[in-house]
Amino acid sequence: MDSGVVAPGPKGDCGCGCNGQGDCANEKTHAKKGLDRNRRSLLVGAGTVAFVSTLVNRRAFAAGACDPVSTAMSMNASVSDPKSSCTGLSATFWQNHVGCAGAALGFTPSWLSNDYTRELTIFLKSSTLGSRLTNLHTIDPQCATQSFGHAFTNPGSDASHWACAILNAMSPTLNRSYGYTLMGLNDAINNAYKQNVPCSMILAALITLESDAGSASTGCANLTLSSTVS
Repeated sequence: MDSGVVAPGPKGDCGCGCNGQGDCANEKTHAKKGLDRNRRSLLVGAGTVAFVSTLVNRRAFAAGACDPVSTAMSMNASVSDPKSSCTGLSATFWQNHVGCAGAALGFTPSWLSNDYTRELTIFLKSSTLGSRLTNLHTIDPQCATQSFGHAFTNPGSDASHWACAILNAMSPTLNRSYGYTLMGLNDAINNAYKQNVPCSMILAALITLESDAGSASTGCANLTLSSTVS
């Protein structure tokens, strides 16, 4: 019956079952080499986890050359600088150019209406952020139910920056170096969230992409949304 104890082998065998071969010269040497192998295995394992984690993080928010959240999450934050490769217009730009925002969202004024601003206002106040970026309902339910009209009349709010990201993704002609389509943005924030990236970090990463460096060439007319118009 097998007692679980390895019987001593031939002369020179340390009883480790290698029959005097390999690294079983003596128990002390075997123990030391066993520890060395375990240590190497641990280090290799840790390296593998780090590599896989970094790889997953890079893919979490990657679309074209943009991967701001993965950069923020990376163990080596200097891997890439999103600002050097991709930018979009700022939340302030969209708040001051709501006509272009409406056009990006598909607003078409009525032929019979003489009040473009009022129609645009009603449209923006009835269009929610979550209706365009559907995964926002999971990541930030409160902002998902808020309208673009609310976002534009609350500068600096989370809603204003989510609205900015959505509009940047929906207007490639105005944001040639943004790097995200709306579908890509929707998938990316969801993938990052599934990897336990908090909503605040996802949004903060998107904010780093905001820049008005090329805003003068957009051709958008300056137009703001009045919070008093219902």
